[in-house]
Amino acid sequence: RHHKHRTDDRKSALDSTAEVDEAKKGTKGGDDRRQHHRANGHQHHDNKKEKLGGTANKRFDVSFERILQSPILTNAFSTSTYNYNSAYVPHVGTDSHDTFPRDCLAVRVQNYTAGLAAAARSSLSPSALLSHAKNYLNGISGSDAQKPQEPHLGVGYIGPSSISIICEDSYDYPFAKENTWIVLQPSQADYQALGTEDPRVVHLKTSIETEELKSRRAALAESSSPNPPLTLKDGTLLMYYTAVNNKTSDGHVTAVLALALCHLSVDPHCTNWELRGPILPDRAWSKSGAMLIVPDRADPPTDNKTSAAPPVHYLLFGDSDIFVATTTDFLTYNDTGSTLMTTRADPFFDSNLIEAGPPPELLSDNESFIFLYNSARNVDIPNPDPNWKLQYNLGFAILALPTDNTAGAIPSVVQRADLPILSPELGWETCNNASGVPGLTADVVFVEGMKRLRRSRSNKSGTDLFLVYYQGADARMGVGLLTVDIIED
Repeated sequence: RHHKHRTDDRKSALDSTAEVDEAKKGTKGGDDRRQHHRANGHQHHDNKKEKLGGTANKRFDVSFERILQSPILTNAFSTSTYNYNSAYVPHVGTDSHDTFPRDCLAVRVQNYTAGLAAAARSSLSPSALLSHAKNYLNGISGSDAQKPQEPHLGVGYIGPSSISIICEDSYDYPFAKENTWIVLQPSQADYQALGTEDPRVVHLKTSIETEELKSRRAALAESSSPNPPLTLKDGTLLMYYTAVNNKTSDGHVTAVLALALCHLSVDPHCTNWELRGPILPDRAWSKSGAMLIVPDRADPPTDNKTSAAPPVHYLLFGDSDIFVATTTDFLTYNDTGSTLMTTRADPFFDSNLIEAGPPPELLSDNESFIFLYNSARNVDIPNPDPNWKLQYNLGFAILALPTDNTAGAIPSVVQRADLPILSPELGWETCNNASGVPGLTADVVFVEGMKRLRRSRSNKSGTDLFLVYYQGADARMGVGLLTVDIIED
């Protein structure tokens, strides 16, 4: 895999948004929520662990529930046919005049050109999808473009992936076409000529002083406008995304991690990202980067602030196993060659592959991190594509930081899910419904975006709530609530 739609009426959209807003505010009772979660047969984890960094024994109780049964982002609320694999983008959707705090997502988007039959859509393989992108860029379309690869596809194609920012609008609808702008696309650089995919976004409170930021700041200062744009926002958003290209001598496609920066002080709506290019040049395949920022180490070095031992942060990446790179300045990265997690043999849900999810989040004990990861296992479940034999599920791990703050040390896994906390069940996740835009891949749920809602601490216990944005069937986005309860013995 490389890569029940329904347009709600106004009343449904109002009700749906109210539920999402209620969850964001944390007004639903925790006991009622978890009781509902268990009653509906969703996975629940209440596991013991030995030690965490030398601290007392702890129990992590991790649960997930869908907030809505229907998707919150479809082609009805976007300018693109397919909207999936979305990262939460903080600090972009809310201005000082906004009465409703809007969330924004960085969304992998693709457009379908009419002519490809529904049955053929479901048989698109990862290589075929990439072939579509290549032929699209070369100006070739229709059945002639497909005959060398997939003669049964017929006329039509799905274009290459781009990344758009899509923001909530108001209480009328969760997201809106009017609040959509493309930020990363194939035409911007040769190294991503076949597509930009699968974003993850983190925020640094301190700006990264690149030459481009200095240039933009100087241009604003010299602007002839009597009122140059002012913003109270500061810091930098870092987007780790997959750049797809056809660079090998034998024509094989490469997919590599690349970095883009949004400098909030000069670009508060993140319409013009600074492209930094591939960050792990020695790897021909390096997808899905989730940055673990150590909070006490999050300020990048400045001219008047130096350290004998620069602080280390950890980039978790990979779509087979999960590997670790380190950085001290968020611009250059050291591939440690170390593996954080590997697949597990059957009957585990992550026996075929594992892939990094959203950036890990620090929990209320101030030392553990929750890390969501995507996974796949081989299954024999009937679906529209007879050649597709995988099911994607969501797992989690609890991570602890190394005590040694050096580039060679990596985090450790102190607890890992035995069962998935989210599996494809609904029609728009399994791709078994025929309404609306068909999904590109059956039996897929996949997570790249997560937003903290609340953290609380009392005596030896703590509770962390997160809003999780997940996609179904490589087509549309849903939303769920992740709860992590921490109990110390």
